[in-house]
Amino acid sequence: GMLSIIGFVILIISYRSNKKKARVIFITTIFWYIILMLNGSRIYSVVSILVLFYIYTSTIQKLNFKRIITYGMLAIFLLLILNAIMHLRTGGTVRLDNMLNYIISSNRNILTSTLEEFGGSIYTVAIAFKEIPNYLQYNYGKSYIGTIAFIGIDFLGVFPKIMDNIAFTRHFVTKYNYGGSYIGELYYNFGLYAYFLTPLFGVWIGKVSNRLDDCIKKHEYLNGMTYIMLFFGFMVWVRGYFNAITRSFVWGYLLIWFVYRTTAKNVISEEII
Repeated sequence: GMLSIIGFVILIISYRSNKKKARVIFITTIFWYIILMLNGSRIYSVVSILVLFYIYTSTIQKLNFKRIITYGMLAIFLLLILNAIMHLRTGGTVRLDNMLNYIISSNRNILTSTLEEFGGSIYTVAIAFKEIPNYLQYNYGKSYIGTIAFIGIDFLGVFPKIMDNIAFTRHFVTKYNYGGSYIGELYYNFGLYAYFLTPLFGVWIGKVSNRLDDCIKKHEYLNGMTYIMLFFGFMVWVRGYFNAITRSFVWGYLLIWFVYRTTAKNVISEEII
């Protein structure tokens, strides 16, 4: 599941003294996430790749001009894959062979294809402002309260009902293959008052980002791992819903805490709590 990104990040960091092995882990994991995207869902794999890229370039191989060019070319190839998956999934199963055929035979401009990838999030915001509150009433913060329930286990089967309340795009009159949007979600919950609340979210995101950077610079990797799922969740939230943050962060933190506590005798590191 989503928590696998923690394991891959820890593997890369663990082999930071052996750059060759760390590179193999990095490349292999990226290919693994690309394969996972063949089911049509892209957001979690793309964000996982971005997290891995951040960790790899922060701890193993610093960026320089030559590497920026190299990674830029790889990013263009990845964008072509994403665009191919988006178009092919509407017509049925996405397979590796027809995806490669689409990339080779397509004469689409890479720039317009990239803009098309980002266009869905913009469209979600536009429709949200158009239909709320005309067809869908404000949620008054219940989206964020409901995400607390996702931290637990769904013994009573209430998760689908709560998710139906959170996923506001399901209730749009204008039908489209929507993704979520943190801007649309804030407007859905608070209307124009969201303008006054968004700086608070920005401060929170900034503090987490700075703290993660500090942990890496100071080689406090175990502490840094506790921020990975928040870092992951923030990026998913751009194209998803807030519930991507709460559950993954709490269970991710518990996983790291449990592994550390059960292996503390064999590990020389600082406390994480």
